[in-house]
Parts: sequence; C-alpha cells; structure tokens
Amino acid sequence: MEHSAQEPPVHPLPWPPQRQPQPRFAIDRLKIDRSFVRDLLADATDLAITRAIIGLGHTLGLRVVAEGVESEAVAEALRAARCDELQGYRFARPLPPPGRSASGQLQHALAQQSPTLPLGTKEPPMTRPTILLTTLAALITTASGPAGAAGPIQIGSSGKTYASSAVSCSTDPTSGLSLPVVEAGLYQPKRTASAVVSLNGGFVDSVTATDPATLVRLATGDNTVVLTLNRKTADSYRFNVSASQCSLPDTSGNTFSADGTLEYAASGKSYATVAPGCAMNPATGRPQPYVHLFDNGGFLLNVSVNGVPLTQLSAQRPHTPVFLGAGQNVISAANASLSTDYYVRNGGTGQCVLSP
Repeated sequence: MEHSAQEPPVHPLPWPPQRQPQPRFAIDRLKIDRSFVRDLLADATDLAITRAIIGLGHTLGLRVVAEGVESEAVAEALRAARCDELQGYRFARPLPPPGRSASGQLQHALAQQSPTLPLGTKEPPMTRPTILLTTLAALITTASGPAGAAGPIQIGSSGKTYASSAVSCSTDPTSGLSLPVVEAGLYQPKRTASAVVSLNGGFVDSVTATDPATLVRLATGDNTVVLTLNRKTADSYRFNVSASQCSLPDTSGNTFSADGTLEYAASGKSYATVAPGCAMNPATGRPQPYVHLFDNGGFLLNVSVNGVPLTQLSAQRPHTPVFLGAGQNVISAANASLSTDYYVRNGGTGQCVLSP
C-alpha cells in the first residue's frame, strides 16, 4: 500500500456504470504501477500483465487506476483495455493544493480516498485504501499460458496443471465439422511430471513433461475435465457448451471488394480483411494469425471472437486486430440489438512465423 503527497490527479474514464460483485477486501481500487505502464507499447509482457490486472480488478468489483501515463498512445491503449482511471504527466504534473503544506496535502489525499469520512474525523480516514501492485507472481499466470498454449488459460488449485479459459472451435480433419475443444495439460512441469486427462469420467489422454498438453473435445452441455496427478491430487475444470456454439453463422449476405481482399458485412456497418496476416499477439506474447476488423461509419460495435468479448469499435476506435485461435473462428460485431455482423476465419494451427 502506498500513499503519496505528490501524486498527480487521477483522470477518470467515462465507462458506463456496471453492477459489480461485493469486494471481499477492505479496498476499492487497484493501482497499476508505473513500471508496467512505462513500456506498455513496447513490451508485450507488460501489456498482458496490465490487462490481467484490469480484469482481476473488475472481477473483484474494484476500480483500476494506471499511474505513470505520459503519452496519448499509452492512454489510448489503457482505454482500449477498459482501465477505469488514468494518472500521470499526460494529464497534469503533481501540484500541492493551494495554501496547503506537504503534511496537509497528505492528510487531504488520505481523506479524499474515503469521501464518506470528512477531513478531521477521529476515525481512520482511509478505511478502503488503494493497493499498488508491483509484484508479478500472482498475475502472470492469468495473462497467458505456456509457450504452446492457444490462448488465455486458468491454473488448477495444485498450481501444476492448466486448461483453456474458454471453449474454442476446431475443425475435425476427418469429418470437416467444427467441434468445441479446450486445451489441458501440465503447467511448467518438472522432468518427471505426468497426469491423466479425463472428460466426464472417461479417459482422454496422458500428458508428460515431454508432451505436456492435449486437446479435449467437449460434448454439448456440462463438461468436467480432470487432470489427475496422483491418488491425492487432481484439478477439475468445468465448461458448458451450447448446441450452437460451434455452428457457423450464415455469411452468405456478405460481399467482397473487387480485388477480394476485403469482406463487407450485409449490414454495411463493418468490414474485415480476408487473408490472415501474422503478428505478435500482446496477450499471449507469441506470433498468431490475425485479421483486421473495421467500423464502416462510426457505429458502436461490440466485437467478440468465438463468443468471447474482445473490444468495442466506434468513431474514436474505428478498427482493431483480431487474433485467431486454431481452427475456425467466428468474429461478430454487434450494433446493440439492431444487427450483428459475422465473419468466419480459419486460424490453422493458431500459430505462425514472423517474417525476418
């Protein structure tokens, strides 16, 4: 926890109010340390960690403050990640309130953290402090998985296994059907580590340190994936698959540019590049195929990939890269309840090689 009489003012961002879970801790804010923010655009790990902190804070019902914001480019990246408040020289340099000494400024800053307690109250003025996050250990595992993982992961209670955070769709090479799958395996295994993977009580595969992961094809409805390390230790992961989760949407109304490089949605509100490129995905820290999605007229479009919310496009943010996982990917751009645009892209193995 850190209090400073020399902190610059906080710049709030105008996100719509959301119903948040009741915090379990006596805090109301998480603060992202400037050491993560400083190189946000140059270091994919810093960006991934920052997004993880923001997601963690929102899950806990806390507002997230990023400190050390010194450029509009960094501010824009944090806005896109839905950070609640920004702080730094981009907005103002630290100045003491007029007529207030340094000690008086500290007292004022503490009182401002708890607006229900007036300055000079006999009770402690900081009943719900801000936490400054400067350590990585508890956060890195939520940002991205092992080097070969196809996307964000969840870590088991043992700390030795992992599974995908969300269900993805993969094409069966035999049937050509798009099937719901998750990846499961050993997390940072030692040389002798091994586990048995099962689905709904049935054997799926064995994983070892030399072959640490496997794809698990899920059934419609509730699924329980278990990784059993030994007789006493097993991690369980639960997933729910809807009947239409991996069925492909109808895109027959979409049209293409004369050179075939762009696909336009039937609504005319968005368009996307056709052929995937290859770029470094800041969320996973590795190269992945991607396409670019564009807002075609300043509409407010909520973008998702395989049912997982990604970002929001508008006149202020008219385009975004969309990174593709393995197999078929369904990209949607919803304009509230008025229309939803769909694009289907094949991500192959979900990996690619950057050109030198």
